[in-house]
Amino acid sequence: MDSARSIAVVFNADLVANGVPKWWLAQYGLTPDDSGALYSDGDGALAWQEYYADTDPTNLASALRFVSLSSLTNAVRLGWQGGVMATQYIESCSNLCTNPVTWVAVFTNPPPTSITNHLDIGTTNSPRFYRIRATR
Repeated sequence: MDSARSIAVVFNADLVANGVPKWWLAQYGLTPDDSGALYSDGDGALAWQEYYADTDPTNLASALRFVSLSSLTNAVRLGWQGGVMATQYIESCSNLCTNPVTWVAVFTNPPPTSITNHLDIGTTNSPRFYRIRATR
């Protein structure tokens, strides 16, 4: 070598089949294999789903979910809880009987997610359904 050189190494996490890092399962005391990703603490979400929502898979109170809904004159106020390192999406639709159901983005909450409520302005008296989902 006739000059200084540098080298960079990038390590990829060892993942189970559904994309959850084994280190993440291990930090919660779950087996670092696919069976650990299927663990449920009773909140309705499997451990692998809690990874993507950035919630604690061993704590029943830690879940991505709506916690309040208030109907106002021309708006709906939605409140939720969830992790802070996942992007959260609030979506709505007016008809659950269509195939496929057409969900429309109402609010996107990028990490770190410090916002936990949203006012959906302009809603009418027609039926409206909401869902929350998260990705990493």
